[in-house]
Amino acid sequence: MSAVATAGGAESADNLTMGEDGQPSRKKRTRNATQMEHNRVAQQKYRERKKLENRDLQQAVDMLTAELAAMKALEMRAATLEHAHRALGAQLAGSEAELAALRVEVAEKNATISRQVDQLAGQSETIASQQRVILDQHAKLRMQEEIIANLKERLRVNIEDAYNSAHQLVNPDPASVCAKMHAAVRTALESAKDMEGLQDTLQVLSKLPDSMVVEICKNILRTCRDLWPDLAARFDARFPQFAACAARASAGSCATAVGTLG
Repeated sequence: MSAVATAGGAESADNLTMGEDGQPSRKKRTRNATQMEHNRVAQQKYRERKKLENRDLQQAVDMLTAELAAMKALEMRAATLEHAHRALGAQLAGSEAELAALRVEVAEKNATISRQVDQLAGQSETIASQQRVILDQHAKLRMQEEIIANLKERLRVNIEDAYNSAHQLVNPDPASVCAKMHAAVRTALESAKDMEGLQDTLQVLSKLPDSMVVEICKNILRTCRDLWPDLAARFDARFPQFAACAARASAGSCATAVGTLG
């Protein structure tokens, strides 16, 4: 191309002439067939080269355009991912805060449950201890009931013996009957000291002073008439003179030889 341009330039310089007005003017150029063929071939090569250059340039432009579009898409994707990342980060931070609060709440509930379990264990032990005490008290009450029933039976036997002894008297003295009753109560208390269970208490009862035994006699006299009405009826029928004495003793105003029953 440079050779063609140089040749063209030389020809242009050769074709310049001075006009009448003193200005250079182009004179008509004449070419032969060989020059025209060379010029045609040169122009064709030039056009082909330009076409190839334009094609390469267009391909480069297309490639750059595609790369730019891909870059734009990547930028948009990156922006979308960044937004999603920030949203997930905020959500994760909120979830972590909520999880921390739940952990604190769970720890507090575990501590509360642990305290309640300890309290229930203590209450269970207390209840078990109370149940053992109640069962022990029930056992003692049953034993006391058996002892009281045994004492009542012994008192009944002794009182009936006293009645039978008084029945043999022709003119029984109320004081002698009360003395026998006093002796019967004392005998029952002394014989109870060997009973199984509550030996210490019964040993104390066997050594009661006479004044307390008399009080027991008063209570027995009142109670026996309620517990054993058959004995009271038999005794009153056999000894009417004792009916008034028994009534006074039941009212707490009878005086006997062994003490005051009133």
